[in-house]
Parts: sequence; C-alpha cells; structure tokens
Amino acid sequence: MKSVIFTEASSTTAELTEDQEVREYFKGGFLSVTSLESDLAEFGETELHILSEDYGHLVGDEKSSSITKSQASGVKSFKEALHSAAGESDVIVILLTKSIFESVVGESWQTVCAEAQRGSIWCFGASTSALSSINLDILEQKDCDILTYERVGVARISSETREDLLEKLELNAPPQE
Repeated sequence: MKSVIFTEASSTTAELTEDQEVREYFKGGFLSVTSLESDLAEFGETELHILSEDYGHLVGDEKSSSITKSQASGVKSFKEALHSAAGESDVIVILLTKSIFESVVGESWQTVCAEAQRGSIWCFGASTSALSSINLDILEQKDCDILTYERVGVARISSETREDLLEKLELNAPPQE
C-alpha cells in the first residue's frame, strides 16, 4: 500500500545539518505530519511532499543538503507530484492552507479526479471554503473513501480524522512486517 502526504513547510525549523532528511528540518506544527507519516509507514510505502515558500517543492526523504533558496517551479512541481500520486497511490493526504489548496488542488481538480485510482482513500485537511470549492462527489463515484477535516487555525489534521484514517487502513490492509 502506498500513501502520499502533501503539505506545506513550517516556519519553525531545526538547525540545518547536511545529513538530515528534509522531514527532520521542519518543526512546530509540522511534527504532526511526520508523526502521521510514521503511522502510515506501518501499512507500506510513504512519500512526503512539502511546499515551502522559501525552498519550493521538497520531498521528505531528500537530504537537507538539497535545500536551497530556490522557489523556481515549486508550485508547478508540487502540483505535478499530486497528479502523479493520484494515479499510483492507495492513500492521498492533502493538508494545505486555503490559498495553496486552491492553486494546487482546486485549479486542477478535474484532472486529479480523472487520474485518481478507483477505491483509493483521500484525506483532506483544509478550510471549509477550500473544501467547498471542489466536488468530492467525483471521487465518490470512483468508490473512493473520503475523510475531511475542516481546518481551523494551525492544526493540519484533527486527532479524530487521523484516527479515522488509520482505522480505514487497518480495515483495508494488514500492517507490514
């Protein structure tokens, strides 16, 4: 089972060392994302895609030495990663603020849905207005399970939504050994 998380970077960071993975660089509210990724890893392969205002599109297992002050095509690359993941992943978790959600997800929603795997699990953490800007019925017509957390404040995902997601995974696939 393959799970992919799409989220934004945190302004709280650790001291940058060359050999650490990008996922270890961001702290604060980002820690809930790395914890969720760890939980998802019990069910198979995971990927973490991070959109940073300062560094563009980063992947969680990249070495922090790859972090440079370059935003070139960050949103475009992040959006392309979402399109690719939609077609090859069993679980997609999207935890984004309204403006990023609208530019990454909203602007290409029809394409994302067309690429989505039948029966996949989708988990959204976004504002009420961002979530209402997309038609989730399209995913439901593909027999996808959909979980939503209407984000208020800095919490990217609620404990309840996280637990619901993990329960769905437990029902669909036994943990890997």
